[in-house]
Amino acid sequence: ISFCTAGAKVSLQAVVGSVQATGAMTTPQLEQLPAEDQARVRHWAVFFAGAKQAAEFFGRRPRRFRLLPDTPLASLGLRSKRIHFIRHGEGHHNVWRAAEFAAGRKPHAKRGNIGEVPAELHDPDLTARGRAEATASREAARRTSPELLVT
Repeated sequence: ISFCTAGAKVSLQAVVGSVQATGAMTTPQLEQLPAEDQARVRHWAVFFAGAKQAAEFFGRRPRRFRLLPDTPLASLGLRSKRIHFIRHGEGHHNVWRAAEFAAGRKPHAKRGNIGEVPAELHDPDLTARGRAEATASREAARRTSPELLVT
């Protein structure tokens, strides 16, 4: 599983392997990502590693997923799919969220308080930076040759 953002591509397998080998919660690959994405990728790496270990340890359930090396030569098998997660780029909602955190508030934009949410956040566009990030990640996305694209 790979995460692509702003032209950087991070293999979840590499993050899991590096964290398990060194015990450090950061890797050179993680440092390529924007700070706001590092925690999310780290969370998923730990989640997948834990799920994999539990499935192997208990042996009660067939393994439903596995992490493969992030190489085009890796054989997926007949019932496997390769999933690529690609971040769209910074949106106005991301800027608002960062400003709320910087002001010491916890951002909350849900159905229950929709009247308090700024109107531009109801269907936010990408910022100029976000458009540049999306353009930069276009080449990485093009190399994935997906069977199915979900947006």
